[in-house]
Amino acid sequence: MRIRSTVLQCVFWACSSGVVLAQQSLAELEQAALNTHTAWFTLASNLDVRVARMLPCDAAATSAIEEVNRTSTARLVALSNYVKAVADQSAKDVATARQIQRAETAYLTGVGTERTDTEQERAGIESQINNLAESVRKKVSLTAASDDLRQIEASVRERANMITSNASAAEGSLKYFEEFASTLEKREAAIRKFIASLDEERTKWNGYYTARLARARVECSAMGAGK
Repeated sequence: MRIRSTVLQCVFWACSSGVVLAQQSLAELEQAALNTHTAWFTLASNLDVRVARMLPCDAAATSAIEEVNRTSTARLVALSNYVKAVADQSAKDVATARQIQRAETAYLTGVGTERTDTEQERAGIESQINNLAESVRKKVSLTAASDDLRQIEASVRERANMITSNASAAEGSLKYFEEFASTLEKREAAIRKFIASLDEERTKWNGYYTARLARARVECSAMGAGK
């Protein structure tokens, strides 16, 4: 039981330590994603107004579109990095939950044998107590030995009750971590799917700004041809 407790404490300690470090890293990545999104949104929201004031052949118009395109790519890369880190942390959480689940399963596998051994030990002590009881009546000097056996029997009985209690707790824990790990796996799958959508989003926005640059060049060419 001490071994099981130590194993679970190590797992939880490792998990807690990893979570603290992961939260710090995720916070930095999240802030980077927010900053790049703000930078893109600021430029993109007034791009049309700025470009409308420029002539088609004005190099500043092309630069403005290219700048927004760069910030768009940067914010999607930052967002992708953040979400990938979240997905990786989710994978680690799943592994931790499964590790605890395996530890509980291993404990439950051996608890039956431990319970049987303890009951046999207690039964043997009870038998000795019963055998000694008759001798105590005849020989008072054996009273101390009888009392010692009763104390040992009480200690073994307490250990047996603790084993039963721990087994019940382990069964409940096993069910909880099975459901918990399953939920985490579904969450990770959803995050991975979102990451794939970010690649599509990046392609879409790159295509949009590339088309705007091409249109600006066409308009510039048309103006040059009309002179």
